[in-house]
Amino acid sequence: MTEVKYAPEFVQALTAQYVAQNADYANEQAVIADFADEFGFTVAGLRAKLVREGVYNAKVKTVTRTPRKAELVAQLAELVNVPEVEFDTFEGATKNALETLVGRVRAIKEAPEA
Repeated sequence: MTEVKYAPEFVQALTAQYVAQNADYANEQAVIADFADEFGFTVAGLRAKLVREGVYNAKVKTVTRTPRKAELVAQLAELVNVPEVEFDTFEGATKNALETLVGRVRAIKEAPEA
């Protein structure tokens, strides 16, 4: 027979308190840490148990995609109404320089005329 590491009552209490945090990541982590300290388990072990129980909410990572240099050159060409082929050599510029240039041209175009 396999040894039961977590008693069913323990799992039920942990799950209930974890779910009661309503997806507040900081509070959920505090519940796991409190249970780990109180009962002598590791945080990773309790997190794994919550995953097996199907209730663990992993922190959502947001990834922002930055435009490629070719896209920046296309934006610049569109901003100044010039065919994109006229700016082919701009792709040799640094991405930072292109981002700055596109931002400045966009700001000038969007600024109210005096």
